[in-house]
Order: sequence, then structure tokens, then C-alpha cells
Amino acid sequence: MTSEEIIKLIDERIRLFLQLFERDFWDYAAIIAPFVLSVVAIFISIYTIRKQTKSDLFEKRYSIIYTLGFLIQGSENVILKNIPAKDFWKVGMGNYKSMNSLSKSDYDDNEALNFYFNLIFQVMKISCLFPEKKVKNINKFSEIFMNYISNLFLDKETKYDEEQLRVILDLMEREKTLDKLDKYLKIW
Repeated sequence: MTSEEIIKLIDERIRLFLQLFERDFWDYAAIIAPFVLSVVAIFISIYTIRKQTKSDLFEKRYSIIYTLGFLIQGSENVILKNIPAKDFWKVGMGNYKSMNSLSKSDYDDNEALNFYFNLIFQVMKISCLFPEKKVKNINKFSEIFMNYISNLFLDKETKYDEEQLRVILDLMEREKTLDKLDKYLKIW
């Protein structure tokens, strides 16, 4: 390369460098805008995902509390009001199912037992969705209710289970367990 070519190349580089400073607002906006828009899009997607997650959590918690309320109310009716247990639980099963879908009206003991075991299984998921301290009594209620309903539909003695249910229901009422769980039913 000759010295003239080198001078020409340096001159060209200097002119390109100086052109960088001649850009106006729109040139800079065109450079920065895609970056800003991508950052905004990321924040919007994160916000939407969080909102959807909270909504899903609310639905799961509500479903469990609804099922738990059904079992507690039924237990109180049978235990505290001395309603005939087997017939009550079969009618309750029909009512619960009819709220959720079409159902038949007459159930045998096996169907009823499977239905209530499924409900208890749903309620036992509560440990994953609420703080552990808040669900201690509910887990105990679930275990007692499972023993009670099993003995009831297998035509075994239920007096001991009924007494345990009475005790745990009183304890849950005194500690306002369901009221405490209702506070967690917030979407936002």
C-alpha cells in the first residue's frame, strides 16, 4: 500500500466515524426501540404467567375447600344431629355429583365408598396448597373420616370413629380452621 492509499483509507475512516455523530433522534430511536419493546414484551409475559398461576392456584384451593366443606357439613349432620348415616351419605353423594354433572340416584356401598375415598384423596392434597400449620387438623379430619366412612360402608362398628369425628369437628370449629383457609382464597 502506498502512502496515498493509506491517507485515503484513514480519511475515509475518519469521515465514517464523524458520521456517527451526525445521527439525529430518529436514528437512535430506530436502534433502541427493538430492545425496549423486547424488554416490555418480556415483562408482560412474566406478569401474565404470574396472574395465570395465581388463578390456577385459586381454583385448586377453592375446589379443595369446597370438597372439605361438603365433608365437614355432612359429618356434622350425621354426627351431631343423629341422622341415619349410610342413607345420608348416599344422598349426599348424589347431591354432590348432581352439582357437578348428571348422575343416577341410587348407589351401592362400593360406589359410595370409592366416591368418598376419592373426595378424601382430593382433600389430602391440601398439604401442598396451604401452609402446613394451617392444615394439621384437616389432615387429622381426613384420616378419621376415611376410617369412619370405610367402616360405615363395610358394615363395621363406627361408634369410635364417630366420637373421634365429633372431637376433631369441635376442635376445627374452635380454631376456626375453615375461616383461616378462606383467607388464602385470594387471586391477587
